[in-house]
Amino acid sequence: MKKADRIYKLNNLLQNRRFVTRKDLQEILEVARATLTRDIEFLRSQMQVPVVFHPELGGYPRARQFVSAYVRDIAHGHDSDYNDP
Repeated sequence: MKKADRIYKLNNLLQNRRFVTRKDLQEILEVARATLTRDIEFLRSQMQVPVVFHPELGGYPRARQFVSAYVRDIAHGHDSDYNDP
């Protein structure tokens, strides 16, 4: 899966599920823990998505609604600028 597709799917999972565990995200996205960590950091730093991990629950509660040009571009198939080099 391309990075742009993963980021889009991750953002949707974090917005549309009431709660999701790190393990569930890794399985759904079919990625290693390190990749998931990098993707979450990308959402936080580049897209300002408020992703918060709750250690006592072992996962992430629903993120606030977030729409960006990046997500709209991906939804419309314009993801070539966001692919890994």
